[in-house]
Amino acid sequence: MNRLPQGILYIATGEPHCCEAVASAKASRLYVEGKPIILITDCVSVAKASGVFDQVLHHPDPRYGY
Repeated sequence: MNRLPQGILYIATGEPHCCEAVASAKASRLYVEGKPIILITDCVSVAKASGVFDQVLHHPDPRYGY
């Protein structure tokens, strides 16, 4: 049986939520043991500047809803 890749995926739109995702990812880094942390967001520059994500993808159509 093949195991599927594991990691953490965040989706956060709006700068306040992006900053929350950054804080959560920083705390999670201690426990993910080298597994990737990925964020989908409309605040790509903020996320990339944090340096905590392995990959940051642009959210194509943020709705800014809960």
